[in-house]
Amino acid sequence: PSDFRVAPRACRFEIREGQTCSERLGKLLWRSTGGVVKDPWSATRYNVSADGRGSGCVEMLKLGLTQAEIVKAVLTVTDADGVTVACGSVTSFCMEVFGICLYQWARIATGICTVLAVLDSSWLIHKHYQYNKNISLRKYTVRILLMVPIYSLQAFTALWLRVNAGEAELMRFFRELYEAIVIFSFLQFILTCVGGSESVVSRIDGD
Repeated sequence: PSDFRVAPRACRFEIREGQTCSERLGKLLWRSTGGVVKDPWSATRYNVSADGRGSGCVEMLKLGLTQAEIVKAVLTVTDADGVTVACGSVTSFCMEVFGICLYQWARIATGICTVLAVLDSSWLIHKHYQYNKNISLRKYTVRILLMVPIYSLQAFTALWLRVNAGEAELMRFFRELYEAIVIFSFLQFILTCVGGSESVVSRIDGD
């Protein structure tokens, strides 16, 4: 039908709260965060031809939810009268290796690499404080070395917590902020090694 004012939820497919189709279905799943400002399910309509065939195409929906929040919900389909005519549980599929999903192996590997990166960087920083007596060089070196654990922990957090778009953008802001600090520290490190900015200027001038 072309007129949906009689049945507002006619010819739609939606994901709703609920574990199984046998229980009372909950509200539509979406959150007004991460760029989602209105009900995204209003665009999930399909058309029915004269011979009763249904067809439709929906672009990628922005629900403001993580995969974990969508899995184990229910997908419903309504007819022209807005009555639910089909229902199914939403599940996830993953390739398993030794009984563990492949993405879980990726998480485990990331966790191990993060621990090793933090330990290695901590050991190097400790050695610099122990043996490097040049306070300026040591300060800039530690700032550069801290980039490894900071980036590792950021990646580990993003992978394990499945952050939303807003949180990811915030993490990116702090990551790039520290990257700017590291670039500045590296420049200061080089200047310190050659005797300071005055020494560089005098060499350029030929003094």
